Amino acid sequence: MLYTIGHGSHSKSEIIDVAKELDASIYDIRSIPYSKHNPELNKANWSEPFYFWCGNELGGFGVIKDEAIRRLNSLKENIILMCSELDPDKCHRKTVIARRYLEMFPDEVITHILWNKGEGATERN
Repeated sequence: MLYTIGHGSHSKSEIIDVAKELDASIYDIRSIPYSKHNPELNKANWSEPFYFWCGNELGGFGVIKDEAIRRLNSLKENIILMCSELDPDKCHRKTVIARRYLEMFPDEVITHILWNKGEGATERN
């Protein structure tokens, strides 16, 4: 299953809790895996074995190749694509990656995780 999430101002532990709840690995798709507002989410501060940075292939500042999209589907595990933008409608994780993924794999489902104030995460397709 493929999920997407924007970390916004949420903590690393909140992101990890969502990943554990979904039994998913975190694929950080930020081109520049750095946050001045939330430094605990900087790439250098991740040591969890289920965290992978792939902004070089899936980041919003470069050309995303079909091969990178196919690789997501071939992983056959629960994946959370993480970026910083909270609203998936304003982020390349939905407008580029999810759109192309569904074009290539129309029978798949992508769930965009939305944060509600004080209520944790909710989901929508």
